[in-house]
Amino acid sequence: MSEDQIIALLGEIRDLQKQHIENYKMALANQQQALDAQKQAMRRARTMLVVVAGLCWRSTCYLQFGGGWGGAFDVSSADSFLRIKTNRSV
Repeated sequence: MSEDQIIALLGEIRDLQKQHIENYKMALANQQQALDAQKQAMRRARTMLVVVAGLCWRSTCYLQFGGGWGGAFDVSSADSFLRIKTNRSV
């Protein structure tokens, strides 16, 4: 191989390495965006779980005790509910 061919080959290798680094940076950025989207989805799912659990708790207590709490948390009703559900004293 002549010296000019070696220089051209090394130039191609350098260019390929630069392209690889740029592609790697882009892949890392895409991966970070995917992680951020997953975190946001998890926060949304947790929020929905809390809301649904709260609604289920309230509707279960409403059905169990023949009425709601009228917007206030009644500890005696909650204690009764826990005793009924777990069959033990609170």
